Amino acid sequence: MNAPQHLLRQAALAQKVTEVGKEKANGVPRVHYRGTLGRDALTLRAASDFRTKLDQPFGPTNNAPITAHVWVEAGAG
Repeated sequence: MNAPQHLLRQAALAQKVTEVGKEKANGVPRVHYRGTLGRDALTLRAASDFRTKLDQPFGPTNNAPITAHVWVEAGAG
């Protein structure tokens, strides 16, 4: 399992981020966002041989088809 700090760094690299909508989780208002994670986000902290292996199916163009979802407490920030 990844450390929360690492997951937040990956989320910060998301591309094509859109707001999905407002929701409540455990009674707390949240804003739901969706974006895609490219090669840079997926290979953050990864060894160079893993990055090379990832290039084989996806290519080095940073276009891996991985969707990420993030919920942020409404009004946070």
